[in-house]
Amino acid sequence: METQLLSGRCACGQTVFQINAATACEVCYCDTCRQVSGGVGMAWATGLRASLSMHGPVSRWRSSDHAFRHFCASCGTQLLLIQEQAGDMVKIAVGALEPQDCMRMDHESHRESRPRWARSLTVAVSCQS
Repeated sequence: METQLLSGRCACGQTVFQINAATACEVCYCDTCRQVSGGVGMAWATGLRASLSMHGPVSRWRSSDHAFRHFCASCGTQLLLIQEQAGDMVKIAVGALEPQDCMRMDHESHRESRPRWARSLTVAVSCQS
């Protein structure tokens, strides 16, 4: 996996982070991703957990039997998804990255859970400049 140093923050700015992560991302349509995002799904980039530097008020909750989601304790912005069997890999919420123009979508997961009302939406395959 080719990575680059990416930076991000929560919506209120109290939690900031840096991580070496891939610029290719996935969009997940699972029930939990749709519920926590309040939208069609969540975009995730994969990063190296050992490279993660995060400062600010962060809370977590067990969102499934195999993963924890981390979010800003002040504003609730989704930041990380840590799957117990992923080793040194962590998923970073693409919406929390600044800037996002280096990211490109390379696959979707749980496509069968994509809401019927959103199936006519065209998802851009690349957002590279």
